Amino acid sequence: MSVSRLSFSGGARSAGLRRAAALVVVGLALGTAVPARAVIVNRIVATVDGEPITLYQLEIYLRQNAGGATLNGLSSEDREKVLRALIDDTLIRKESRALGLGVSRAEIDAYIDQIKKQNNLDDEKLVQALAQQGLGMDAYREQIAKEMLKQQVIAKQIRQKVAISEKQVQSWYDENKSQFANASAVELDQLWFTPKEGMSQADLGRMVEGAKEAFVRLQRGEKPAAVAAELAARGIPVEAVDLGWIRPGQMLPELEQVAFALRKGQVGPPVQSPAGLHILAVRDVEAASYVPFDQVREQIRERLNAQEVQHRFEGWAEKELREGHAIDIRPAPTTTGT
Repeated sequence: MSVSRLSFSGGARSAGLRRAAALVVVGLALGTAVPARAVIVNRIVATVDGEPITLYQLEIYLRQNAGGATLNGLSSEDREKVLRALIDDTLIRKESRALGLGVSRAEIDAYIDQIKKQNNLDDEKLVQALAQQGLGMDAYREQIAKEMLKQQVIAKQIRQKVAISEKQVQSWYDENKSQFANASAVELDQLWFTPKEGMSQADLGRMVEGAKEAFVRLQRGEKPAAVAAELAARGIPVEAVDLGWIRPGQMLPELEQVAFALRKGQVGPPVQSPAGLHILAVRDVEAASYVPFDQVREQIRERLNAQEVQHRFEGWAEKELREGHAIDIRPAPTTTGT
C-alpha cells in the first residue's frame, strides 16, 4: 500500500517529521528539562542547505517506507542507505519547487481511488490496511504527494531522455525467452504461513508482515528454506515446502492461478487461502510453447525503460541533484532508544 519502499541487504524493511525537534527547541527556550531520550532521538544526523534531518525523522521515514522496520534492526550500511534515501527525497522536494511542480488534492484523491479499486478496498478497509503499516490517512496522503512530485521530477529530468530501441527489445526477448514459456507444468517451492489457534491480532499482523518480508527476500534470490528458518526462529509460523512438479487441476484455484502465471525464477506475492498464506516460487517450467514476441514487445519495452530510468536516476541523484547544495552528514548513534 505504501507508495515507495526501501530494501536492504539484511531483509529489513516519505515523510520527514520535524515536530519532535521543534519541541526540543521550545523546551530549551522555556527552560524546561528535556528527557535524555528526546535528546537522543532528536540528534541531528545530517543537514541539507542548513535544514536539519534528525534521528527521529530518519526512524519515521524508515518505518513508513520499509514495512515498520526500525533503525535498531539495521546494519550500519543499511542505516546509511536510509539516510541517503531521505536526503535524496529532501533534494527532490527542493528540485520540484525550483521547477515549479506541484500536486493537487484532486490528483491525490484520484491516486487513492485507483489504489482502492486495484485492491478492492473501501474507505474503512483502506484505513485498516494503512494502520497495519503504521500510517494514518494524513501521513499516507503526504507520502503520495511526495512520491508524485518525485515522479514528476524524474519525468522532466530523466524519463523524457530515455528511448529503448526495437533492437534492444528483441535482444532481451531472445536472451530471456524461457521467461515467456507457457507452462504445462511448474516445479514449485512454497512458503506456507499457517495461523495458530488462538493467535492474537498482533501475532497475526506479525505473520502478515513476515510474509511480505519473505516475498521481498525470495525476489532477491534468497533460498526458501533459509528464509523460512530465519522467520520461524523469530516466532512466525511458517514452513518451506518443496511441492515438486504441479500440473493444472492439482492445486487450490487461487494458488493455481498464481503458479501458472509465473515464469521460471519468478516469485508470486502472498496469496490467502483457507489454509493460510502462501508464497509460491517457480524453480522450473515444462513449456508447451512460447508467448510470441509481438504480444510481449511493449511489456519488455516498459521493463527496459524502467530499468534504464532507475539506472540514470541513481547517477543523477548522486551527482547533478546534489550540485549547488550543502550536505553535511554527521555520525549517528547506533540506536534511538526506542
